[in-house]
Amino acid sequence: MTESIVILLALIAGILVSRFAYPPLLGYLIAGFLAGGLGIGDKATLEAISGVGITLLLFTIGLKLNLKQLAKPQVWGVGISQILIAIPLFVFIIWGYMYIAPGFEKLNWSMLCTISFALTFSSTVFAVKTFDERGESGSFHAQVTIGILVLQDLFAVLFLAYKTEMIPHWWGLGLLLLPFLRPLFLKVIDMCGHSELLSLCGIALAFGASELFYLCNIKGDLGALAIGAIIGNSSKGNELYKNLIGFKDLFLIAFFVSVGYAGLPSLQMAGLAVVLVLLVPLRTALYFLLFTRFNMRARTSTLASFGLSNYSEFGLIVTHLAVTSGLLGSEWLTTIAMALTLSFFLATPFNTNIHDLYAYCWRFLMKFQKQTERPKIDLKGADILILGMGRLGVGAYDYFDNHCGNTVLGVEALGAKAKKLKEENLNIISGDVCDYEFWEQINQDELNLIMVCLSNHKENMDVINMMIRHGYKGKIAAVAKFADEQKELQELGCVSFDFYAEAGYGFGEHVIEKIPELMSKES
Repeated sequence: MTESIVILLALIAGILVSRFAYPPLLGYLIAGFLAGGLGIGDKATLEAISGVGITLLLFTIGLKLNLKQLAKPQVWGVGISQILIAIPLFVFIIWGYMYIAPGFEKLNWSMLCTISFALTFSSTVFAVKTFDERGESGSFHAQVTIGILVLQDLFAVLFLAYKTEMIPHWWGLGLLLLPFLRPLFLKVIDMCGHSELLSLCGIALAFGASELFYLCNIKGDLGALAIGAIIGNSSKGNELYKNLIGFKDLFLIAFFVSVGYAGLPSLQMAGLAVVLVLLVPLRTALYFLLFTRFNMRARTSTLASFGLSNYSEFGLIVTHLAVTSGLLGSEWLTTIAMALTLSFFLATPFNTNIHDLYAYCWRFLMKFQKQTERPKIDLKGADILILGMGRLGVGAYDYFDNHCGNTVLGVEALGAKAKKLKEENLNIISGDVCDYEFWEQINQDELNLIMVCLSNHKENMDVINMMIRHGYKGKIAAVAKFADEQKELQELGCVSFDFYAEAGYGFGEHVIEKIPELMSKES
């Protein structure tokens, strides 16, 4: 009965924080503190369920592991540099606070480094949610950010394996043969089709590999990560990831709730949590400086840095292991949980309004960019510009290219996609239209029409306002999915296309074009 109350508390708290645009995990942490304070629910049950969530978390990390992405200097260079700089900084801050504030038991260097290591991580949940809501998941800054988060996750897994102090058995060498079984694993996955069997297969692989590693006296979570990496980057890998991400998130709720059962932090520890939150701007500035030193542009560095600004749920997992192994007291788990919670509250409004913030500060931020002057972009004589070359953008490009005498030019932010479209003989340039610099680099007077075909309405509106502020006087067309979105576009003087209402018309037009005899009879 009491477990039902805990679930209800987590649901209500999750809904409440979501209404204020914060990640639901903040609600789960709050629910855990309430449940722990009220003495309801069984902590052992929650920890058993959370173990399932952590195993699935590592399996899904393995599925998305892309070594090519980790090889980018902006990923491994910034990721490693940040950890090497941040750990001594946190050690110094925590040691200094303990020296000033009374009532602290002394920590040795191992304890201080463990706590500091946990604080170097950034939240994957927060970053992914932020980029999804802004429609930037495919952008370069999102790819770099996710790459760094995956790198941090790998460091955390290595730490988890190291701290278990397990000595592998000699037969563990047989695990090196697992990559050679990849064709067999993929065959089994293909046999599962697209039903619930696919999810069951993923869960079986994750826990089977975990148990196999345990039998070899190796941390089982490493097995889940390894098998995920082996079958990742396959035709079914992405589908399997999407199927399991919901299960992973559901089971991890138990972990966030269980944190609250460690009790509330003392006054001294709460003060330390506040100090750690005050360091969030410093973390953000450190990331920004590192990104710009690795030749990333000011805007890209800004967006990536703010995406990495807060503390991480993985830091909680690392701290939880340190607590359960006896290295740290339970008060450190609640302290870092409090710092995580407060960092989310601080980071969310900044990330929500990041484009406006950059618009206000971009001239100052450009001073940190290695290359401050960029050449003008050649529009190749185009009078129609299509922003975003997804399916909608490519379709619009084909229509104008085949039916009008105008010169059409497409703009695509993803370099690899732009290159592929060029190889298909489309007139394409690579550029980030959400960047103020882009509009500074083009001559808008050459254009008669700009079609905005980006992934969501907010992004479309931001780009339209940007081009208007830069003095564009020509026609603008943009897609909308809802009536209120259409109204906002029309108020800006745009031609708006109702995606849902007019899709049927486009479907009928396509069929008539393919089957012209349907029009042979006069009505």
